Amino acid sequence: MPVLTFAPGVELVPEGLRHANAVTRLSDVMAVAALAAGIPAADLAEGAGGSADRRQLLDRLHRRGLLSWRVEGIAEATPLAPGSGLPDVSRRDSAGGPVPLSRFALLRRDETGWLLESGRSAWQVRLTDRGVAGLGDLALLGKDAEPFLALLATAEMLDDRDGEPSALGWEPHDRYFASRSRGGLSPAASYRLTALRPPPPAAREDDGEGKRIPLPVPTGPLPDEPTLWAASEARRSVREFAEAPVPLEALGALLWRTLRVVRLLPRDPSGPHSYEAMLRPVSSGGAMHSTDLWLLCTSVANVPRGVWRYDPFAHALVGVPLADGGGRLDRFLSASVTGTRPPVLGLLTVRHARTAWKYAGIAYSLELKDVGVILHALNLAAGAVGLGMCAWGSGPTAEIARLLGIDPDLDSPVGEFVTGVPR
Repeated sequence: MPVLTFAPGVELVPEGLRHANAVTRLSDVMAVAALAAGIPAADLAEGAGGSADRRQLLDRLHRRGLLSWRVEGIAEATPLAPGSGLPDVSRRDSAGGPVPLSRFALLRRDETGWLLESGRSAWQVRLTDRGVAGLGDLALLGKDAEPFLALLATAEMLDDRDGEPSALGWEPHDRYFASRSRGGLSPAASYRLTALRPPPPAAREDDGEGKRIPLPVPTGPLPDEPTLWAASEARRSVREFAEAPVPLEALGALLWRTLRVVRLLPRDPSGPHSYEAMLRPVSSGGAMHSTDLWLLCTSVANVPRGVWRYDPFAHALVGVPLADGGGRLDRFLSASVTGTRPPVLGLLTVRHARTAWKYAGIAYSLELKDVGVILHALNLAAGAVGLGMCAWGSGPTAEIARLLGIDPDLDSPVGEFVTGVPR
């Protein structure tokens, strides 16, 4: 059977057990010695040597995330978050052949070895090469096959629950993303990358490059501008546009109301967790505002056809050179899924490294929330300044990124929209 022992990262110190800069004091020297050697699951089923107090102690340690289950040389299962009591690691009959893994189970590598995880489990299983081989054929593990299967069952990695109605509508990648970003299994602000690099700056490093076109700055609301109530009630997705070019004043007003930087909050060099933050008319997790906007303009007054990036600090368009002079871009826009060539196609990207510096475990989840806020703000503002807009639920992201020469690891596309003068 699997044995119960200290979880990875738990250090035995004179005061007790140290984990994540906290110390849990222990006075039961015999329990510490037993855990260091590994307590077989069968002994726990008998009350850990007849001691109910020790069973309660082990249960408390397990709830604090200080213990894990191990099959020596094969696998180790650890709860990802505190709160799980001591489970019943029951015997699991095994035979040859592959392990009946859940369809939600995901096998990957990190810097230390193999990891088996699942979007329907709050456990993580570390595997040796022998353990990975055993997933393909349990017979390779010999007498260790039964405890290995029992460990996987305890960690909820088997297909026992795959037929439940609640599981049928989920894809494995969606369930994994949901559990890691909203399931309490990742810290909110981990600052995991602070020791590896300084915080990325608020402004892009290439904001000063390329031809620049200053955008008009609105001096106040338009004379006939609708109220927020009226704009919300009248909001509709617009997919067909007039032949008239987009007025530069309207484009400037749209971006001024949504994405300009209102205020830059400087970094405090003395604070290890301090970073440049900024305020925009829209909100963002941690005021990081890692989202950038690229505009594929084919019909904007006083703006040459081509690709432009919005500089939110200077409220200006910055030209983006294309390798082939824009021929591929023209052909792409001519075959656009909107049925008509949009005057302006917007691509929203995030500098993931900036968000992940603080929110490594939930960074992408926050970025998707940010882009939802931005798209809604653009929708309302477009109607207020006389433009129509339609957000794409599944735009040709990969094709646009290739046309622009974007590295998705640096500038990850998260949303697209089209805008212009309504027909």
